[in-house]
Amino acid sequence: MRSCISCAYSCTNPTSEPRVDGHGPATIQGVTSYKAERTEPESTSPRLEELKSKKERAQKTLKRAKKATEAIDAYMAQLDASNLDISKLGEAMDVYDTTGEKWGGKTLGIEKEIEVLDEQISKELEALENKVLNKKLRGVIVLDLYSDEGGDVSVNVIYGMYPCSV
Repeated sequence: MRSCISCAYSCTNPTSEPRVDGHGPATIQGVTSYKAERTEPESTSPRLEELKSKKERAQKTLKRAKKATEAIDAYMAQLDASNLDISKLGEAMDVYDTTGEKWGGKTLGIEKEIEVLDEQISKELEALENKVLNKKLRGVIVLDLYSDEGGDVSVNVIYGMYPCSV
């Protein structure tokens, strides 16, 4: 039985020749190093589209709730005490308070929902950006290890550093 394992490591400079040192019941058959292509972060995902859609619906609902509140306020502003029976004034005020409280509460709830959606959208955008490899760690080293038997294998990969002066 012979098995092959390929491993990839990120490094900053794959063009300097890596040194590979292994211990255990395996043979290193190949070492390849190359520079990975730069990739741009994805601009969208199904989850992001879903969150944006929910936010758009919530914003439309908020707009309707605000219009309802404005309509209630406009109606109360039009009430004329001379045309309203004084015995019904309390009832009208109770209806105004109840209806205003209902729509005011709905407005606050929707505003909080939009805040939560904004946070979730920000997190999703951040997650999309984090899917891209670090721009400095685009070097890839691929190792091919073969083994006839099972066991622990340790591999050390050492790659050169840029020369520096003191």
